[in-house]
This record gives sequence, C-alpha cells and structure tokens, in this order.
Amino acid sequence: MRPRTSYRPSRISIPNKFPKSSFDGKPPVRSVFILIFVALSLFEAGCNRDVSILDLPIRSTTGKLILSISDSPAGVAEVIARLSRDGYESRVLQLTIADTGRNASGSYSSVPVGLWHLAVEALSDSGTLQYAGETDVDVIPGQVNSVTLELSQPPTRVIALRKGWNMVSIPLNVVDSGKRTLFPVSSSPAFMYEKSYVAKETLRIGTGYWIRVSSPATARIVGLDFSKLEIGVQEGWNLIGTLSRSISTASITSNPAGMVTSRFFKFEIGYQAADSLEAGKAYWVKVNRAGRLTLSCLDPGTPSGRIQIVEGAEIPPVPPSEISSGTTGDLPRTFRFNSSAITGDHMPGANSSTLKLYKVFWN
Repeated sequence: MRPRTSYRPSRISIPNKFPKSSFDGKPPVRSVFILIFVALSLFEAGCNRDVSILDLPIRSTTGKLILSISDSPAGVAEVIARLSRDGYESRVLQLTIADTGRNASGSYSSVPVGLWHLAVEALSDSGTLQYAGETDVDVIPGQVNSVTLELSQPPTRVIALRKGWNMVSIPLNVVDSGKRTLFPVSSSPAFMYEKSYVAKETLRIGTGYWIRVSSPATARIVGLDFSKLEIGVQEGWNLIGTLSRSISTASITSNPAGMVTSRFFKFEIGYQAADSLEAGKAYWVKVNRAGRLTLSCLDPGTPSGRIQIVEGAEIPPVPPSEISSGTTGDLPRTFRFNSSAITGDHMPGANSSTLKLYKVFWN
C-alpha cells in the first residue's frame, strides 16, 4: 500500500508551470489539491485574525457656490449670474431682490471642481443694466464657495502726463473710447504702431498709443477693471497696452509658447527698460515671430508657456513726428522702445471672495 502523504503549507512550493510531460494540458490531481489546500489555509488564517475593514475616502469631484447680496441700491430689482467654463454648459442663476433688506441669495450645486468664470449683472425693474462685474472662482472639491456681491461706483485711474510725447493705453473698460473723451488734454491725435505710425481717434484696449500734451497734465479715466488680456503681435517691434493692475514682465505668456522677446521699454524723457507694466502706460516689445501675448493678474501661466526675454542692443522706434490726423508716418529710424472685465478680489483656492459690481451708466 502506498503511504499517505502529509502536506504542510509551510513547505509547499508551487511551480510557475507544470512540465508538459506530466499531463495532457490539464494539471494533475495532486497539484490541484495543493492549490485548493493553500487557498483554504489562507482563508482560515484570515478568519481567525482581527481584521479592520477601512472605507477608503471617495474624493469629491464637485463643489457648491453660494452668491449673496445685501443692501443693494434702490432701482435694482434682480441679479443675473452666469457661470461658465470651457467644455461645460453655462449655468444661469437669477436672484430677485427682496424689498425688505434689499437682499437676495442663491446657489449653484454640484459644480465640477476647477476654475470657473462668473459674470454678474444687476438689472432694474425694466431690465436695464445698472451694474456689472466679473471674476474667476476656484471651486474646491466637496466644499462650499461663497461670493458676496457689492454694488459700487466704477473705479477711476489717473494717468500723469509729461509735457511732450507720452506712451499711454486704456487702463479700464470704458463706455466711450474716443481719444477726445479719454485724453482731452492731448494736442495731437493718438498714434498706434503697425510697422509705421497711424493716427487714431478711437482707441482700443491692449494697444499702446503716443499722445502729445503742451504742458504737464493728468487724464482721469472711469470704467471697469480687467485682469486678463490677449494681445496680437507681429514679428518686430510692437507698442502694446497693459492691464488695470501692474504685472511683472516675467509672468507674461505667449501663443505659441516660449516666444523670444526683447526687454520691455517705457518712455520717460527717453527709453528705459521695464521689469513691470503699469496700468495706463504703454510699452514697446520686439518679438521674434507673430503670435499672441497673454497678460494676466490671476493666472501666471506655466513656466514653459512664458516668454523668453533676451537683452539686446537694439532700441525702439522714435516718437511720431508732427503729422496731421489721418495720415501715416514713415517707418522711424532707430532711437536712443477684447478682454474680460475681472473685478473680484479672488485668490485661487479661497473659499470666499467679494465681487464688486460697478455701475455701468454714469453721468
């Protein structure tokens, strides 16, 4: 009689594969028994132990956004909020202002996490736009974001002008962008640069201009802040505008990414290199190819997308000569240089913020 074999799990060695000669495509009975025995032994050991079953946390993919307004001015009847983001459907929220307390509140539920753009308008009983403002909101996973709406008069920027030529730009979203409205003290047209100087009477955001004044003066501009701007540029020298706030030139990004540029130049009794761009000023920059420059106070962009600023010996074109309005100047010799209104005080990752809605129509 064949002696019985005692199997001890601690001594079992399971081969990776069975020799082909030992069976015809099927494991022998002994091998199958070993596999079953090992499985049952492990199961029994597991049952005899104290086992803690942990519920792994499920990371939320949405958040909630609450809007509230109080003490709204008389004449405002409702607030329309639009939440938008590339790749998602826009969401509209309507708030009716209560007669008592002049307040209202509402919320967006199950908002996918990430950066959303919030645009808010305050309307009268007749539907006339009274106040407006925009901001970016960073929706945080599983949390409630709160945005408080404040209705205020629009901000003002005062631009100091030196006697003679000045490089300027529009620092705010304005109702009337005419040169005579924005810079009534100017004794010349506003000259933009497109390989040569061109006189303009209507100005646009993102473009830099030359104007001339006969004596030191100031220009007071009223409008809405904007904190992000894309500017189309051509190969060579470009005279560009800026944002409503100062930004570092090192934070500027480009499309295509990594465009090579000169340093940025401002004009103050001659050209000077600038490491930051101030609101209301204009700056020269030379680029190695056509594309777009993105200026933003909210998103500095990725390092790979930022421009590559290279110092060089070349300096920008001279100021325009005294030419009459509507004419085009010649290419000057070498000389010794539509956006979204974002008015919210927002920090990425913050749970609460304040969005100021500025009055759109004013006297």
